[in-house]
Amino acid sequence: MAVKKTIGISEQYIWLLIILGLSLAARLWLYRPQVLLSDASAYILMGKYIFSSGQAGLIEPLRPLAWPLMLGFAGWVGLDPVFLGSVLNISFSLGSITLVYLIACELFDAKAGLLAAMFLALSPANFFWGNCLCSEVPACFFGLLAFYLYVREHDGWAGALVVFSFFVNFIQIIVVAFVGLGLLFEVTRFKKYRRYVWFLTGGAAVTLVFLLFQWSLYADPFYPFVHGKAIYNQVSYNWYEGFIRAAFDVLKVEHAALTLAPLGIWYVLRGRGRMEVIVLALIALCFFIWIGKFSTSSVRYAILVLPYAYIFSAVGFLRMFQSVNDRDIVFRIWLAFMIMSAFPLYKIITVKFSTDKPDAFQSFAMNNEGALKSKRIWVSSPRELVLTNLKADQMMYYPVFNAKRARDLRASLSGADVLFLDTGNLVCVPADDSACLPAKARLIGDIENNFKAVQYNKDGHGEIRAIYERKK
Repeated sequence: MAVKKTIGISEQYIWLLIILGLSLAARLWLYRPQVLLSDASAYILMGKYIFSSGQAGLIEPLRPLAWPLMLGFAGWVGLDPVFLGSVLNISFSLGSITLVYLIACELFDAKAGLLAAMFLALSPANFFWGNCLCSEVPACFFGLLAFYLYVREHDGWAGALVVFSFFVNFIQIIVVAFVGLGLLFEVTRFKKYRRYVWFLTGGAAVTLVFLLFQWSLYADPFYPFVHGKAIYNQVSYNWYEGFIRAAFDVLKVEHAALTLAPLGIWYVLRGRGRMEVIVLALIALCFFIWIGKFSTSSVRYAILVLPYAYIFSAVGFLRMFQSVNDRDIVFRIWLAFMIMSAFPLYKIITVKFSTDKPDAFQSFAMNNEGALKSKRIWVSSPRELVLTNLKADQMMYYPVFNAKRARDLRASLSGADVLFLDTGNLVCVPADDSACLPAKARLIGDIENNFKAVQYNKDGHGEIRAIYERKK
């Protein structure tokens, strides 16, 4: 890229600190206890299960273990995993902003670095999920850190961290693949085979640790991959959005600068730059394709691609106006992009940053935790036990709810003492399974015949939210 570096080293770091400081101040000012989503609740409960040797929480084998281990360790040492998880995610979000700046400076220049950091700092999705305990934020941070170390030729650490990011969120296989292939091309071309040995050594060490951990939990080190793939094939197509719809969902909540990313990628690929830049572009493109083709929550998974995309947005912006000598015009155009981002950012912040209180299920579990300790508990969502140290003996929603799952639950209903039932979470997969709804109705009928309702609510759509205890 033919843009000269005109920002001094001390000045650029001052601007970076200002961006980080304002972003941190905004997050702390807007911070409120969050509604814990099912995925976040599952990670917390998996951490409790691991550190209690199976006496509390639950385990979902299709999920990677790194993030549950971090959250579980917090609870094990006496810290609140919800609060510490929020602190970690805010820290990882700020770390991602810093890494975007450093990567852009290495591959392009300081202007691109500061502009990309500013775009990401103002990202509505980054605010939306920055205080959530889902795994995309830490996975993105470790993936970016691995890519930065790869650019700086710290290959052992790059291999270790890129594999670690994969065990935080399996979608990071995209980063693992392209960093590995990019490095392989470079070492083959320049005969620097030692670099690849270090990269493989770091990656293999982390892989071995997690495979041993998975073997100890599931008696099969590869069970999460095989099991997860089979489940994902059923779930993803049940809620498949389509590429155009997924792209629109992301664009309508992000600011206008994101539309410049394809332009930046086109400039870079047309110029046939250094291998690291090509790898960066391929990662961004593949994340976009994956979100459109497979994702069931496109805005949330956009967290994984936005840092890479905004680097190219900055490149596209600078290349577009590099021949404009009037700095005032460029500033006005930049300001227009920032103003256009204000509404989606405001809208998403006011919706997401709202105070959360325990719902009726969570309050019942917390208030009766002592009495429920000896009970065999079935849940229809991990949210129901997340604020307690209770163990879920059966997850009615897992791995997927269909006619077969409903029949299996009916057959083993004698193994339950207490049920937290939210029929809205028992969604038939696939949606066109004609046998599922009748099987679900029979399951509910058996529950009502053999259990008494401690709490009961039925909404206008016919969905039941109730807590049942076995009849004596």
